[in-house]
Amino acid sequence: MTTAWQFLQSLDPPFTGTAWNFLNEKSTVTTGTAWERFLGLSTATGQVTANQLATAIRTELTPELAMIDAPISTRLSEINYVEPDNNAIANIPSAIRTELTPELSLLDAAISSRLAGSVYIQPDNTSITAIKAKTDSLSFNVNNDIKATLDGESVSVGNKTGFSLTTDYDAAKNAASQVSVDNIVVDVTVPTADEIADKVWRYVR
Repeated sequence: MTTAWQFLQSLDPPFTGTAWNFLNEKSTVTTGTAWERFLGLSTATGQVTANQLATAIRTELTPELAMIDAPISTRLSEINYVEPDNNAIANIPSAIRTELTPELSLLDAAISSRLAGSVYIQPDNTSITAIKAKTDSLSFNVNNDIKATLDGESVSVGNKTGFSLTTDYDAAKNAASQVSVDNIVVDVTVPTADEIADKVWRYVR
């Protein structure tokens, strides 16, 4: 049989105080003999069996024993452990930055400098569609010049710089004879003296 003192001496490191001091610190039983208090037993036998001691130890170590929840053989053995390549791992951030250089170079302005959604004004798509309907009706020649015809409108050209007569007009002019010109009837009304005086008076006023 093991005495309380022998048990205390078997601890690692061994308990160096008295058994009574140990009980005062560790035991939850506050009455009975020293041995009862040490074991936490309800009866004082003066002895303890191996089963009682084992049960007391299991009860005391319940939280820690609950963590032993898988066989050791299911864990990775030391001989199969491969140490990580910490040098290569340390280089991963710079490698990623190098790989993403083209994309990261596009981050050339702070997001806060861009238009916020709260101040964005949606385009007037209805009006834009109406404008497109008008422009789609225009015709263009091979030089992308707008093709247009006059519908009885008169056109006044002020600055004739750079203008030239067309080939068709030149041909018609060259083909015309003096006789045809003489045959042109011109309706010219000669103003009277009073009409001329009235025009001059209006001009000088």
